[in-house]
Amino acid sequence: KRSDSSEASGFNELINLFGGRQTASGEKVNERNSLVQPDVFACVNVLSDDIAKLPVHTYQKLDNGIERRPKHPVAYMIYARPNPYMTAFTWKKLMMTHVLTWGNGYSYIEFDSSGFPKGLYPLRPDATNAYINPKTGMLWYQTVLNDKAVELYDHQVLHFKGLSTDGIQGKSPVGVVREHIGAQAAATKYNAKLYKNDATPRGILKVPAFLDEKPKENVRKEWKRVNQGENIAIIDNGLEYQSISMPLQEAQFVESMKFNKAQIAMIYKVPLHKLNELDKATFSNIEHQSIEYVRNTLQPWIVNFEQELNVKLFTDHETAEGHYVKF
Repeated sequence: KRSDSSEASGFNELINLFGGRQTASGEKVNERNSLVQPDVFACVNVLSDDIAKLPVHTYQKLDNGIERRPKHPVAYMIYARPNPYMTAFTWKKLMMTHVLTWGNGYSYIEFDSSGFPKGLYPLRPDATNAYINPKTGMLWYQTVLNDKAVELYDHQVLHFKGLSTDGIQGKSPVGVVREHIGAQAAATKYNAKLYKNDATPRGILKVPAFLDEKPKENVRKEWKRVNQGENIAIIDNGLEYQSISMPLQEAQFVESMKFNKAQIAMIYKVPLHKLNELDKATFSNIEHQSIEYVRNTLQPWIVNFEQELNVKLFTDHETAEGHYVKF
């Protein structure tokens, strides 16, 4: 029996197969294509880099203090080589990227014959789903592993989640900023089309008399030629040019793009100066924002990761002996 969150995940996956939900701007946005949008890419890249660059060490609390445990089976895996294909930096960056786009980052924990973790293998967030068995109350994961559909125990999966309303599945930030991402994509596309047309807005040529198809075609060719920079436009025979596109000033083009960037940055809790938006920046307020960024943005993610790693990578006996990992 699938839970409500499982059904919602399946519905979202079906929607994404068709390109994602369409926004008011007409652009389709989903978790897969969200990183094409520069501001989303910048936020995700900044946050994932800042988490990935922090090393994770293994420690043990003793009666006479705290000591490093670099020879513990978990230590090398989490500090340098989670699996044969990735460095620790790459793995942490990938987990953060999945969390910041899909709302959930998953990794399969491979155990050795002694019961110690020996590898962490990322799972596809779009093919992995957490659910609680209604009969036993146990947490399970449905996923795809080595091209096969499998079910995994809770202790076999590292699950990093963002904002959640049930504590089981994280909510996708892309779903929250979908309209702003769509608006940014539409604005970027409009800007590109404008430059492709040599910055000439769309318009019509009005004539006081009726023209046959042949004269119309001649006027179109002449107008196209002169607007490609070959000559100076000369309007004769009573023709009058009238623009039918909204001027960028009236559309508040730059302001609207800045507004959407600010909304996207707000959802990810990334200061605008880290996205090169320096309109109102001063040395003092950037310094203060940087401190707030560490405290209010990075620290919650660090605690999130640390607690999941400590719960899943150590046995109850090792935890009782004081073993833990720390960024």
